[in-house]
Amino acid sequence: MRPLKQVGLRLPDELLTLVDQHAETAGGSRSETLRQLIEVGLERDLIDRRLTRLETRLDRIDLVLERIHELVYIGARGILETNPALTRNLDTIRSKAKSDLANILVTRFGQ
Repeated sequence: MRPLKQVGLRLPDELLTLVDQHAETAGGSRSETLRQLIEVGLERDLIDRRLTRLETRLDRIDLVLERIHELVYIGARGILETNPALTRNLDTIRSKAKSDLANILVTRFGQ
């Protein structure tokens, strides 16, 4: 067992009662329960911060994908206006583009 340092902690009576109830239910001491709860809280905080960073990245990716879609749409409209024969293949092109994008996202981020 690793060496433990003693620290003082002030808690409101209601919170201390909850800690004691949790310790009794878990079959541990008050100190063990507080250590476990602090560890879990710190781990959860770390996970929350990582999720926030990932959400920010996904928001940025979403903006980039929207802009790419706009640019591709504008380019495609221009091409179709100059070559109407291509409109017959438009559904095939759309389907292939969606499939390619899905494959890229799965490869990059997983399912």
